[in-house]
Amino acid sequence: MAKSTTTSAKAGTTGTPKTVKVTPKSTVKPAKATAAVTPDPVVVEESRPDMAAPAMRKKELVDAVVSRSGVKPRYVKPAVDALLSEIGAAIAEGRDLNLPGLGKVKVQRHKKLANGDVYVTRIRQPKARPAGPTGPDAGAETGAGKDPKDPLAEAAE
Repeated sequence: MAKSTTTSAKAGTTGTPKTVKVTPKSTVKPAKATAAVTPDPVVVEESRPDMAAPAMRKKELVDAVVSRSGVKPRYVKPAVDALLSEIGAAIAEGRDLNLPGLGKVKVQRHKKLANGDVYVTRIRQPKARPAGPTGPDAGAETGAGKDPKDPLAEAAE
């Protein structure tokens, strides 16, 4: 409720007294207090993979391809060199790569520096498929437990 008070005009002036509305401080409503307590903020950190193993070098990659494929190292090394050169050239052009086994590589940002270029990429790998064949021909001529789309051919006996 507003309280009305009457004051007289200033000395030396003529006129009728002025009416001023004064609101007492006790009637001002304070901000509503909420009954629910707000939870403490949670700091969310970016998830980063655990880097337990050191980075793979080209020699290790060549050795892994040799052991997985059974091809001699003198034939694998030039193929790996050519593959890495082509992937590097495609990324430098800003092209996306869709490579089964690796995943889809998309260039997000590119920054030129004095000593080289920095490419920020995103790699999306599909979830691993369940072990064993799937579909209507499961188990037929592929052998139980073999993946029909295995990239490596079986060795002839």
